[in-house]
Amino acid sequence: MNPTTQRIALDRLSLWSWLAALFFAAMVYAIAYDQGLLEQIVHGLQNQTLHEFFHDARHLFGFPCH
Repeated sequence: MNPTTQRIALDRLSLWSWLAALFFAAMVYAIAYDQGLLEQIVHGLQNQTLHEFFHDARHLFGFPCH
């Protein structure tokens, strides 16, 4: 028996699939690579809550950060 595979053209994917992929990519960037830039854009330098949340998530997922 040979299983058949079907290829899906990128233009046939639904909007929700593209939004989910974009959200996932944004979360990977925020957790793995952002070093506080998003926090400065959103809140300025006075509030570091979002940065600390992503810093702790970076440790949880095993990304090196310091």
